[in-house]
Amino acid sequence: MERLRKLRSEVAVERHQEALAALGVPVPCVDVIVESTELVHLPAYLGFLRQRDEQRVVVVTGWAGQFAPHLSAILTSRMTHVRASLGPPAPRPIPR
Repeated sequence: MERLRKLRSEVAVERHQEALAALGVPVPCVDVIVESTELVHLPAYLGFLRQRDEQRVVVVTGWAGQFAPHLSAILTSRMTHVRASLGPPAPRPIPR
């Protein structure tokens, strides 16, 4: 919220408000207070798609087997963090 208050460009303000709205925060708002956080494990399948220099994450819910476009977009926008949180890739088997 502090960063949003410092913005002067209308485009930048709209972009930040859209990001807040996507997280479920009603806009405009004056302040946001996070009372607690909790680690939650969601059953999901992640697919990492790559075409040339472009990459994206596709999420399919583990409980309903449905494509989750909103979650896919969020994880794609945080690709570096998602990959880092999964650890190093498993070694590929050597073909015989």
